[in-house]
Amino acid sequence: MKLLSAHAVVDFKEYGSNATGIDLNGISKHCHFHPSKETEIFCFRHRESCCVLCLSTKHRRCTGLKSIEDALSEDNIYEDLPEILGKVKDATIKVQKEKEQHKSDFITKTEIVEEEAAKFTEMTKCNIDNLFKQLKNQLHIFRDEQNTELNVCLRLLEQFDKSLEH
Repeated sequence: MKLLSAHAVVDFKEYGSNATGIDLNGISKHCHFHPSKETEIFCFRHRESCCVLCLSTKHRRCTGLKSIEDALSEDNIYEDLPEILGKVKDATIKVQKEKEQHKSDFITKTEIVEEEAAKFTEMTKCNIDNLFKQLKNQLHIFRDEQNTELNVCLRLLEQFDKSLEH
């Protein structure tokens, strides 16, 4: 059938994937858009194989391009991955410990500030209470002095009034 002429039949055992997670063995040898052309390039951005004609028209701005032969030969592309992941894990644990220490320090500092604010508030209340007592005492003293002076004046006026009556 002309429709299936470019269709590649792959044995189930040959069908596999490499470290990139893309099945490069199951890729058709013929271009989907240009069946007369063989695929030579794989675009990792679009995750599809293409021929040179597609490369110049549809994938000219793509950056993740490799020849299919190069992509198939990169079986050990992630050989250093466990070491890199170990370093990332160590760095993550270090940052986590730093953040936990920062959190602990922050909680301690806020508790200290809260205690100092409570002490300051109590001291301010005491100072205000003392000032109020002093004001009250001064008012009592002033009232008593004025009361005494007014009593003296009243007595003098009473005596003067009695003198006038005589």
